[in-house]
Amino acid sequence: MSFEGGSVYIVTMNERSSTIAGFQHTGRHERARVPAAFLNKDLIAIAMENTVEIRNCVVDDDDHPHWELLQTLPQPIQEGKSLAVGDIQSIHVLGHRILLAYDNGTTIIWNFQQSQSPELTFQYEGTIRLPGIMSRNDVCSKKGTILVTAPGTYQVFSIGSKTAQNIFIPRDPLERTPQAVTSARFLSDDLIVGAGVGQLVLWNADLGNRLQNLVFRNQDPAVAAFHICSAYNAEEDTGWIVTAQGSEVTFWKTVDCLGGETSADCTGNPCLQDGIAGNGNSRKNRESQCRVC
Repeated sequence: MSFEGGSVYIVTMNERSSTIAGFQHTGRHERARVPAAFLNKDLIAIAMENTVEIRNCVVDDDDHPHWELLQTLPQPIQEGKSLAVGDIQSIHVLGHRILLAYDNGTTIIWNFQQSQSPELTFQYEGTIRLPGIMSRNDVCSKKGTILVTAPGTYQVFSIGSKTAQNIFIPRDPLERTPQAVTSARFLSDDLIVGAGVGQLVLWNADLGNRLQNLVFRNQDPAVAAFHICSAYNAEEDTGWIVTAQGSEVTFWKTVDCLGGETSADCTGNPCLQDGIAGNGNSRKNRESQCRVC
């Protein structure tokens, strides 16, 4: 997905081809940020400033997708008054809930239901404040948990709880000193990957123990990775991580550990190796190496 001057473009890809569909968002678009989240494969919630549109994917006779405006999310009202929450920084989908994280630290929860028609019914569920930044992080739909960046840590919360289930601190691989934090993601239901300085750290989400340090080769060792994306295929038990720092993009994927053998730091959990990096407009293959196992 990309955008320019209020126009949003969504690229749909399959094994043989890709198509692009664009539309004009009704919200203000002075800021260079368009939070979005898929409710399912045909529905997307997308925000500009404080306006959230729900768009439905309709495929025409030529098999081209079009994202039609289905409805606009109402402004949150509490005790008969509109909530002054600022602009939306991120959108997250947690089961039948939409979580909107605003720039004043407030997260508003909407419950949505869908009947036979594409249109959704929304009900305001409440407002929560978490001790950290949710806009850079992630949610786990299966477990109903939220991952936030707090000072010096990454923390996991359940909705409605003010106490963290687990706290994760990235540390220098050798000196074990704490490092700066930026963003973290759920790689799967039980794995969390978070940025440190010059590295990513892979943790067990339930136990809280460190599984692996993924050290960057070409990036500035004194700078923390900021942008992290991840995906996981449960059927193949395979995960991917993509990070961006400056003009360089690095890809990681899970690999078997020494043909199934284990080590002190990797007891049957997936190891990760780096794959392809892009520097500016160039791309080059990089030697694969399992960092820990």
